[in-house]
Amino acid sequence: MKRGALMMCVLVAIAILLIVFVIVKMQSKPALIPAVTAADRIFFSDGNPWAEGHAVKRCYLDAQIYEGDLLQVIIHFESNEYCDNDGGQFLDNGKEGDWESKTVWNNYHSCNIDGVILRATPGNPISLESLESSVHHIDPLPEALERFVEDELEFSIYLLGHDSVADHRIELGELSEAGYPMKWTGRIALSYSGEYDFDYAFALESTLKPLSRVWYPQEWDDAKAEEVLSDLMREAEKFRLGTVDGRKAFVLRKSDKERTEQGGAR
Repeated sequence: MKRGALMMCVLVAIAILLIVFVIVKMQSKPALIPAVTAADRIFFSDGNPWAEGHAVKRCYLDAQIYEGDLLQVIIHFESNEYCDNDGGQFLDNGKEGDWESKTVWNNYHSCNIDGVILRATPGNPISLESLESSVHHIDPLPEALERFVEDELEFSIYLLGHDSVADHRIELGELSEAGYPMKWTGRIALSYSGEYDFDYAFALESTLKPLSRVWYPQEWDDAKAEEVLSDLMREAEKFRLGTVDGRKAFVLRKSDKERTEQGGAR
């Protein structure tokens, strides 16, 4: 009995130590959200080669209808080239760690983040008005390992290769002619190089360009496309059939169209 009780105590002690280790590990490497010191720039956690951040190149909404009548509204973000901060030169700062090295960062050129912010299915249409003065917390941490491995996170990031991003907080203001004032933070795992903890973070403040087009399967005829869009979006009447870069799409009617270029639409 004494031996059994001793063994049980040992097992309980090991379990407690493991729990403490996990808690300490989670708290010892916080992904500190960087301060935003200028608009229209993205900033990353301390230690990266450019504390001044990087200029926003594009930040806009796009939408796609898929077979099965699924509509997704997507945020697309792209920064300027990292080397633009050094006059376009690929400089070496002598650092060896991936996060600290200019050479490593410049090898991947720029940052891209894409993900779904709204989703509609038959019987559950979206309203674009819901984006105004809204807050979206997407893929909060801690994230289940199985979901991460199965690549089911809503957003993807290209930073130092095809890394992983989660724990988004996207705050949108009221829509103006320029777009939605936006504050966006998230946490990053350098999974491309084998790091699976979300030990880094980003923050940005910019203007999110509003939706100007909705893609749909190219084999659909006009009648089907219009019927499906009407079922999936409350503001369907604001869009008309058209083409963008030679592809069929719904485009925002001129009376509602923003005067700013967004996402390459013409």
